[in-house]
Amino acid sequence: MGFFSSMGYALLAPIRALRYKTATPTMKERVIKGGILCRKLWVVFPPIMLYQYIRGTDREMLTTELFYTNSQSEDAEAFYNPAKPRAYRNWKVQHDLALLSAAANQNAKS
Repeated sequence: MGFFSSMGYALLAPIRALRYKTATPTMKERVIKGGILCRKLWVVFPPIMLYQYIRGTDREMLTTELFYTNSQSEDAEAFYNPAKPRAYRNWKVQHDLALLSAAANQNAKS
């Protein structure tokens, strides 16, 4: 046997093992039970994912609002700027980018 025929056998062995005709009765039963479980539970995951997204966004926005309120600043866009692209709106990202820009400009001047 050549190298490629060995590779072909190695790649096709898992597929041959999972064929319905060659599967044991317990394996068939597990596949059926897994399918039933997936069919019944798929409706649960999108609401959970949406809830987690909303919860995370609310927590982040609450932190931003508290930080703005306690800072006694009048410039709300310094904390959350909706005019910027989505990834750069948050105050943490804006602050980090300002630090990087200042460090890069300082190195460029010297």
